[in-house]
Formats: sequence, C-alpha cells, structure tokens
Amino acid sequence: MIVNTMSPPFADLMHVWRRQIGHRHTLAGERGPRPFAVIGHLVRGPLIEDRYVPLRQLTLTALFDQRLNTGELATRLVGVGGAVTNDGLRFGGVDLSRFDKDLRLAPATGRRGARLDAADGEFCEHALALERYLERCARHPFMPRRSVPRLPTIEADAELNDACMIDVSMLPKRQVITLDSPERDLVGRSGTTTFDLVNTRFRVAR
Repeated sequence: MIVNTMSPPFADLMHVWRRQIGHRHTLAGERGPRPFAVIGHLVRGPLIEDRYVPLRQLTLTALFDQRLNTGELATRLVGVGGAVTNDGLRFGGVDLSRFDKDLRLAPATGRRGARLDAADGEFCEHALALERYLERCARHPFMPRRSVPRLPTIEADAELNDACMIDVSMLPKRQVITLDSPERDLVGRSGTTTFDLVNTRFRVAR
C-alpha cells in the first residue's frame, strides 16, 4: 500500500509562521541580530547503509540574522553544495550556493526568490525548525555552541569527485555557532574543509 504524505495546508503553515516570526517582527527588529547561527543539512534521496550520501546530494544549511543595507533585519536561510578540492572539500560560495531565503518574509505558494514556497511543506518545516532552535539558543545562553562548525570530510579511500560518499552520521543534525559577524564566522576552514555560508548568487530582497 502506498501512503501519501501531504504537505501542511497553507493556512496551517501561515499560522506557524505568524506565531514564530510574524508576531515578533517589530520586537526582533528592535532587538537586533541574534549572536548565533544554526547549521543543519538536507539530503536528497535515501541514505546508503543508513549513513552515506553522495556529495552532490548533500546540502548544508545555515540560519542566521543579518542587517540588510536598508537597515532592516533579515533571517537568512542559506543552502550550499560541496565540491572536492586538492586538499579536501569546499562548501558554499557564489558558485556552490543553492538557495538564500529570508524567513522574515511571509511564505507564498509557488513564490521563488527570497520567500519560502508554502507548497514545499518539507522544506518549510526544516526552515521553521531551525528558526525555533535559533530562538531557543537566544533565550538560553547555556546551550552548547561552537566557534567553528563541524563539517563533512572525505574518508581516506573515497573517490575524489562530486559522487564521493559523505558519512552524514558524523554530522550533527543541528549545531550552534557563536556569531559576531556572518562574514567572519561563517566563512573559513574546519579541518580539511573550507566553507562560505554567507556569499551567494542570490539576493535577499524584499
């Protein structure tokens, strides 16, 4: 028997968005950027041996607050892919960016650009779950956090191409990064993996 899993109805999604974000919009703008980022990941397709995924099917996500040039506050959800380099892996940057959303913009069905697409229930749930976690970190200062993210690495015997297998069982579902500046703290190196979770080819525009 095939069971269809339905995305949450638009009205339900909007109710959740308003409760989490919309009703706090003015207060959040006055409070300013939360000094943390939450890093997660998405996997396209099934895992192999319950732990491995081809590199090209892995997307790292980062959720963080940032002031726009207009002075308004955005809560950016950035998604990036990875590539093999001569000395390890590279995630993100303009050429490997996959999406750049602003959760402070109300979702819209079929909308592209900076707004969440309300028709993609699974993606919206991922985004809102990260936002709940980020807000929880802001309210509870003793939650564990890192200064540098723990990121995927290439195993010693792995194929060196975009189909190489990444062990996601070693990758935290969510990890909190202390954030003073997105440009400084979300761009850098973790072990043999370089990362840029800030600069994308998309514009976060209202």
